[in-house]
Amino acid sequence: MTNKKKMPSIFTMAKNFAKDLGKYIKEGAPNVSAKQYTERLEACNTCPNLNKKHMRCVLCGCLVEHKAKWKTTTCPDKPSRWKHLYVDIAKLKRSNAQKAVEINKELHEAAKKGEWDPQDPDSIAEMAKKMGLKVQTDSKCKDCDKEGEKKSKE
Repeated sequence: MTNKKKMPSIFTMAKNFAKDLGKYIKEGAPNVSAKQYTERLEACNTCPNLNKKHMRCVLCGCLVEHKAKWKTTTCPDKPSRWKHLYVDIAKLKRSNAQKAVEINKELHEAAKKGEWDPQDPDSIAEMAKKMGLKVQTDSKCKDCDKEGEKKSKE
């Protein structure tokens, strides 16, 4: 009896490859540096999940020589053998938008309770401090004159 791990089905390999390829293309085909590529291949080479005859990962079925180049892919092993190098900008934007919505709700509630005055910019400092936010407490604007009106760009 052999101790070899079985490769995924052809359907599973195609599905995994299509998913990784789609993400790679969608993000503009970003590749890792030559050093990162070498590090990834070295990690794969020492992995018990590598089918060395075909140079395929037995967890996902991908050809490691290609998958290791793509910045958008990760090693499917748990824990992953590769550093995560890709930041999903869309996910980050959604996260920041959600934070803004939550902060806005807190500010509206605080205004209703009289904890701060939306008409007084300097009154936000204490509220922002409670929320862990950094704000400019100086009400002077570099683009405004003394009356708070926008300077004309002449």
